[in-house]
Amino acid sequence: MGRARRSGVHGLPVCGRPRVERPVSDDRQSIPRPVFRNLRVFAVDPGLTARFETAVMNETTLRIPWEELDPGPSGEYVVVVDKDESGTTLNPPVDLDRPEVLAQDGLPPSDGSPQFRQQMVYAVAMRTIKNFERALGRVMHWPPCGDAKATYRQQLTLYPHYMENANAYYEADGGIHFGYFESGPEAVFPGTVVFSCLSQDVIAHQVTHALLMGMNVEFDIGTNPDVAALHEGFADLIALFQHFSESPVLRRQIGAIRGNLEEQTQLGAVAPQFGGAIGQPDGLRNALGFTDAEGNWHPRRPDPKLYETEVEPHARGDLLVGAVFEAFKKIYESRVDDLRRIATQGSGVLPEGYLHPDLRDRHRRRGSRSQRPSPLSRRLRGCLSELRDRPGRARNALRRHLAVGRSRPQRGFGSGLGVRQDARASPELLEHPA
Repeated sequence: MGRARRSGVHGLPVCGRPRVERPVSDDRQSIPRPVFRNLRVFAVDPGLTARFETAVMNETTLRIPWEELDPGPSGEYVVVVDKDESGTTLNPPVDLDRPEVLAQDGLPPSDGSPQFRQQMVYAVAMRTIKNFERALGRVMHWPPCGDAKATYRQQLTLYPHYMENANAYYEADGGIHFGYFESGPEAVFPGTVVFSCLSQDVIAHQVTHALLMGMNVEFDIGTNPDVAALHEGFADLIALFQHFSESPVLRRQIGAIRGNLEEQTQLGAVAPQFGGAIGQPDGLRNALGFTDAEGNWHPRRPDPKLYETEVEPHARGDLLVGAVFEAFKKIYESRVDDLRRIATQGSGVLPEGYLHPDLRDRHRRRGSRSQRPSPLSRRLRGCLSELRDRPGRARNALRRHLAVGRSRPQRGFGSGLGVRQDARASPELLEHPA
């Protein structure tokens, strides 16, 4: 049984490139179409590969729904276009349907291969779309093309090498634009070229913006800072909860912190390589804690008072992330308390040293189950359903006591990743692109 096919809705004409039909085999033997396509990607980003202790675990294979692809890749939902902001084609498109590529689960992870970057953007985008569809129980659609005369958008365009800038952003009429830049002297590896299209968090964050807009979650822009903040908070939550899917990275990180989410870990970091390249060692944002100037780690404690002072969309949306993750940690702790009591004969205090592999794997599985039954958490599924069915109620839950003026709906999220201005970002990176 195949996936439901998408088509134009509300009588809108379809925009986008038509699919190229492949010839049907006339063999008498009936061979069913594959259900999944396996594609290799970086488990987090190339930053983990640069470290000896994490290099071996930084490759994972994503299973995404099967579809026949044109070079790009170009499929039913997304098309990868390797052009820069001037419209110049930079690299030839990868063909993921070539037999030698299919046989190897795609190209091997390499930050030096433009074709692998095209592959990873496609794979992580499709994984995020699949997670949304599983959570909501229906196919997803993109926001229509144009304002005056809307047309159904068949494909979302992804530009993996669009600009030489420390940013990435989504525009409803233009697609998702990924930047690349050279890390500064404050980075662990200065002079390294960082590609935002190689970060699972950056890809998932930007694709979430497009998916929410396709769900008609584009709140009116007024004087209320919660409008864009809700989008940014949800986009970070989607990226972060995907960290807790079953993977070697989750196993290694749970073992390193001995199952204690109060300890320093990359599981709560959004885009760690990107953040480290601009002088933010804990990632662009971190749901679990922060490192102070002396290098000491401090677990995060949600502070409701910040709601009155934070106005920047990413920082304000991060308040929502902190609240959701505080609930997630409590659920996780309630599920592993019995394991600690059994392992410590009732004291609950683990001895020094490495966790027993069986105990580590039990912690990992229960951490992963804390955000099941789907790859999104139960709480997040409920929030998405609320956004789908009652967007006004979901909006008001975050707005609290503030009033919102009505104006023209926002057509994109050009503030991108929320790079701090004091972290090698020029002021124009925080503005909506022209």
